[in-house]
Amino acid sequence: LTDWTGGGITIKANASLAIAAAAAALLLLASSLPSKIVVRVLASFVAVIGGSTLLEHVFAWDLGIDTLLFDEPPGAAATAAPNRMGPPAATSLLATGIALALRTCSAPAHRFGSALGLAVLGIGMLSLTGHWYGAETMYTIPRLTGIAAQTATMTVALGIGIIASNP
Repeated sequence: LTDWTGGGITIKANASLAIAAAAAALLLLASSLPSKIVVRVLASFVAVIGGSTLLEHVFAWDLGIDTLLFDEPPGAAATAAPNRMGPPAATSLLATGIALALRTCSAPAHRFGSALGLAVLGIGMLSLTGHWYGAETMYTIPRLTGIAAQTATMTVALGIGIIASNP
């Protein structure tokens, strides 16, 4: 389940947890009695995971968050550090977390959240297009474009969900 295409690029544990938290927040927003506090906590978790990983990429830091749950041997395909998601996934998750948090605010914030959802959708679609057409540079460069097909697919779904959640 970690590698849908058999190309060796796997979804990372932090990305999986953040995507699950974002999906839970979206489901809460769609429910008849959404809990703003729970949505904000889940959205904050998603944004912190994405933002921390993005900082790790930008500043070449190792905050130790990548291997908290699972270890991965060094040298994994399209991976800058063991079990670290790539910049597209980190950027998408940061934007997803912010967008979900904004959905619990006023109407002008909803519009900005929808714009962030569109950005998430665009990043995911760009990566998926690379996977579909075999354009490996669109999804295999570790410090720039590295993203697994399932991560890209789930970020597309989250982007659509964020856009659709705006009344």
